[in-house]
Amino acid sequence: MAKTILMVESSPSLISLYQSQLTEAGFRVHVENTLSTGLAYAEEQQPNLIICSLQLFDGTGIQLCELIKRNPKTVLIPFIILSSDDSQANLDRCFASGASDVIKKSGSLNFVIERVKSAIFHHSTLPFEARYEDRSFNLLIAEDSESQMLLYREYLTPLGYTLTECASGEEAWKKMLKDGENIDLVITDLRMPGISGYELCHLIRADSNFDQTPIIVITATADKEALIKLLQRGVTDYLCKPFHCEEFISRIRVHLRNRVLFKEQRALHNELQTLNRNLELQVRKRTQELQEANISAIFKLAVACDYKDKNTSFHIKRVSHYVKELALAAGLSEDSAREISYSSMMHDVGKIAIPDQILNKPTLLDSNEWQIMKSHTTKGAEILGDKPFFKTARDIALFHHEKYDGTGYPAGLQGEQIPLAARIIAIVDIFDALTTRRCYKDAWNTDSAIEELQAIAGSHLDPKLTHLFIELIQSGKMDPIRAKYPGDAEVEAINAMGEA
Repeated sequence: MAKTILMVESSPSLISLYQSQLTEAGFRVHVENTLSTGLAYAEEQQPNLIICSLQLFDGTGIQLCELIKRNPKTVLIPFIILSSDDSQANLDRCFASGASDVIKKSGSLNFVIERVKSAIFHHSTLPFEARYEDRSFNLLIAEDSESQMLLYREYLTPLGYTLTECASGEEAWKKMLKDGENIDLVITDLRMPGISGYELCHLIRADSNFDQTPIIVITATADKEALIKLLQRGVTDYLCKPFHCEEFISRIRVHLRNRVLFKEQRALHNELQTLNRNLELQVRKRTQELQEANISAIFKLAVACDYKDKNTSFHIKRVSHYVKELALAAGLSEDSAREISYSSMMHDVGKIAIPDQILNKPTLLDSNEWQIMKSHTTKGAEILGDKPFFKTARDIALFHHEKYDGTGYPAGLQGEQIPLAARIIAIVDIFDALTTRRCYKDAWNTDSAIEELQAIAGSHLDPKLTHLFIELIQSGKMDPIRAKYPGDAEVEAINAMGEA
């Protein structure tokens, strides 16, 4: 929610200028012209900040500030006085009345907005010590003047702060590199031997480890443009010498509070990241369990289909392992190859809808029977449905009888129009069918099966994938799969050897 600023000013031109700029900066601005109306609004609405001209129609900004600070309802509202008089006597009167800041009317608008942003933080400084009374703070002070350092000790030591004192910018930078993570705030002079305060501020802000460490510059310069440049380059705040003790301590409390909030936010962020990582692990684990359950269901359904087709579950295993090796050889990732592998187990799931007398007929099928047999592709796609998990399996079931030259079924797809997974399973399925015994034929030997694959590469099968598969067969990479999951004839031979 936008912060509300009460502006008490009698000059229409100044009101228009400030109101437009502050509104553009994201503040809500309410204007009153007199001390009495400004006081009434502040008591009733309690804005987040008051900006008041030193001279009003019915009094002064100092008088209004004193009245604001005497009222328990408004005592905490930051109060900025606009004045053309920058004499020390006038500044003393303004601060003595309780003003948070005094800004010269001729100052740049950017400077005013930065001071307003800083002053609004004062709105929450009163409960600081009560909230953080058990917390210790480490302040690094870069100051080559011993008298100024004594002043800092006098102001800050009673508050319980731990002071790291450095007599030069170089010493301060070394301390930051060594223990900067534990430094809560940096106070630095600008003119120091070796590394200057300007250079120290630049070094701190250039290091991502310290980009949230507040920096307060103490300077004797009154050059507003130079001070604005400091703010633009990452300095958090500044104070001009001489400064009031209460203002100095208040500024420190504001920035220490922000430092605490940043650390708390970072701790919460780290905790949230840890929770997210744990959640991701749990989701990944659960997803893996669900996937394994789905694959198990796929295998069982595929086994049921193959039993109907009088094949063994070893056929399913062989095909799935052959498919994975070919997919990897074709350059697919491990995950993609695994998906095609388990999806391939469902390539003939549609056969569950084919009558047994057709499915297991030992002789050639007539034309009507062949049309029914071909429908196992579309039946398989219907069984698998349109769930994302089964998309690859559906493509395989529907298109694994398509031919590379476009003469296959059911859609007559050609070349790379056929999904890659279906082109892979077509090669493997034919090879396994050739090298295992079926009800209508004996098993072929490997060499004869390879010759057949070479003969139909480019017409029936994808030639590049066929070449890769033949290389895998001839390299012996498929032998362990065949040994682990033998065909019926091989099983019978093994059993016969055992009986002998």
